[in-house]
Amino acid sequence: MISRVSFDTDSSVPMYRQLEQAILEAIEKGDLKPGDALPTEMELQDQLGISRTTIRQAMSALAASGKVVRTKGKGTFVSQQKTSIAFVEFHVGFQDEDAVPLDRIVSLSLSTVPKVVQELFGMEPHEHTMVLKRVRFINDTPISLIDTYLSPELSSTMADDFSASSFYSALAEDEETKVVRAKRYIKAAIADEKTTEQLHIPAESAVLITKTTGYASNGKPVEYSVARYSAADNVLELELMTSPKDFSSSRPGSSFSIDLL
Repeated sequence: MISRVSFDTDSSVPMYRQLEQAILEAIEKGDLKPGDALPTEMELQDQLGISRTTIRQAMSALAASGKVVRTKGKGTFVSQQKTSIAFVEFHVGFQDEDAVPLDRIVSLSLSTVPKVVQELFGMEPHEHTMVLKRVRFINDTPISLIDTYLSPELSSTMADDFSASSFYSALAEDEETKVVRAKRYIKAAIADEKTTEQLHIPAESAVLITKTTGYASNGKPVEYSVARYSAADNVLELELMTSPKDFSSSRPGSSFSIDLL
């Protein structure tokens, strides 16, 4: 199956990469099936007329990517197909599972935005977009601060009748603006002075910071949010699933399906 490989000696792609790609294509086409043994280094050298160093490099790359398995004393085999974990449900929740969250609006206005938001939406430094600032409470205890930036394209069309209470419901009414996918960056940090004041937590308390970009079905970013959670009052839960159809959540609020691929 591998004996028909044609190498381009004038290509900038290294020989071992060309061999690696040829083997990957054979696996994808089904010419090489899971559990099939690959030819030995000596056999490939005779068949293809290339050096054993090139062959070893290709096999090492394939093994590193999990496409093949090398068994000492037996040889190299195509890996068995594995279920790929493609989706993650992410949830930050208050430790009291019976508690009901309440969002209080701090402000909703057209404002200039940080550079990261400008770059995401392709904005000029002087441009404005809708910014929603909220504090989330559980039983009158503030547990998180959330700043959300709306795409300027949407801000201009929705600004006239936009209210804080209709923020996400308005987005969900239109398929072009409904958030169907999100990417979320998570890190731990020490709370700054503003965060400690608004969350009523001691100075230098630990917080969990999430930065989320929500995308519509057309692939365009719709909103960007930065949230700061009190580490003492919240738990981070990650649930791994094997396919989108398995994704379901009854929890309100901060749950997203995040494509890892």
